[in-house]
Amino acid sequence: RDFAQQAFAALAPLADGLVSLSSVGPAPPMENRAKDSGVTHTTGLPAYNAATSVLGSPAITLPLIAMEGLPVGVQVIGQRHGDAALTGLAAWMTAAVRPVIV
Repeated sequence: RDFAQQAFAALAPLADGLVSLSSVGPAPPMENRAKDSGVTHTTGLPAYNAATSVLGSPAITLPLIAMEGLPVGVQVIGQRHGDAALTGLAAWMTAAVRPVIV
């Protein structure tokens, strides 16, 4: 964990944040609840949160992708204790980046 945190901190001069997907795809439609216990239609995969847990870094999800009319989150990961900087980056991205609709 210490090595991962040090390696990620070394990236700070190169980038304001790390961008990744925050889920495997769009959330399942609400009508699936009547047909499915939720086991086959999960809304996420823990692996997408594992890095931020190990790093102790803040992350924020932005709705910058849409598939089949449903939002898919883009996760932006900041440096440890960089919550305010990450919030500013997220505000800038939301204003500057047009969502991709697939």
